[in-house]
Amino acid sequence: MTNLNELLQHEVQQLNAAEAKLEEKLSLVAQSAMYAGLKDALATYNQQLKVKKERLNMVAALLDINPTDGKCKAVKGLLKEANQLGDLQIDFQVKDAGLIAVVQKIIHYKIAAYGTARHYADALDLTEATRVLSQSLEEEKATNQQLNDLAINEVNPLAIKVGAAVL
Repeated sequence: MTNLNELLQHEVQQLNAAEAKLEEKLSLVAQSAMYAGLKDALATYNQQLKVKKERLNMVAALLDINPTDGKCKAVKGLLKEANQLGDLQIDFQVKDAGLIAVVQKIIHYKIAAYGTARHYADALDLTEATRVLSQSLEEEKATNQQLNDLAINEVNPLAIKVGAAVL
């Protein structure tokens, strides 16, 4: 990579790989969840992934690149962590709290990546790419906030009660 345009291309390919891997595996993570509110939040997030991939395809077309040329080891590793957590024989309240944490780690990665790609597109005066990337960035932030609220107000208090019963 020798210029900002190539960095933007790389970010878009990385994001596309992250979204594809997440779309492939998120339903398995959701199956591990027991709390209805968490299942609903993950189902909604899964639906958003399709739209985000379409947006990334639009940006890739604007950049004249193949969006599927990237790899994303970060999301792959975090999904492995989620699967391992899902396989543990622990109280479901604690497992759900852990699943929220792992999904939020993925979202935080994507917030950073979408934010970076958006800034690159803006710096390159790619107005449509900036707009499209901004939409996905704002959705990621909203999902993160939804999961944060769910954890703080509902799931974590239930997990605390499980721990208190053991003490």
